[in-house]
Amino acid sequence: MATKYSMEQVNKCRELYQRGDSVTLIGALMQMPVTTVSQIVNNTIRVDPAYTAKRSDNSSWRRWLSVEVDFIRENAGILRLDEIAAQLNRTSHAVRRMALTEGISLSTRSVDPHDAWLCQQLFKEGLKVGVIAEKMEMSRRTVSRIIQSEQIMESQNG
Repeated sequence: MATKYSMEQVNKCRELYQRGDSVTLIGALMQMPVTTVSQIVNNTIRVDPAYTAKRSDNSSWRRWLSVEVDFIRENAGILRLDEIAAQLNRTSHAVRRMALTEGISLSTRSVDPHDAWLCQQLFKEGLKVGVIAEKMEMSRRTVSRIIQSEQIMESQNG
């Protein structure tokens, strides 16, 4: 089983490798084993050999990384399908198929934008998710997803 790393770490390794840095240097910078860095840059870390998907340019097939499946799981219901696909450099169809295979629901719930903004502001003021959920008459899960969505958007724009 592959060691779990965040998408940011995986993308940073790939970026450094494309820039021309050696696998050994990247391992030292990222505090990862050289073998793991090598697997990341060569797209050989995977969830299961049966999981494959076309690249967006349809040039070849590549295997699903465990961090990619984790990204889908963590962001399902928070980000739209096309946003997840763009982040992973996969087609929407590939993401939908992987979610189906893993039993992950991609449906997003419509929340009034003002309610979402209010949840985010209350959280920034220090209120706990449970308290916000009770005040807003929402489930804790919905409030958590609203807050996570804001944090993801802030980190992307960041």
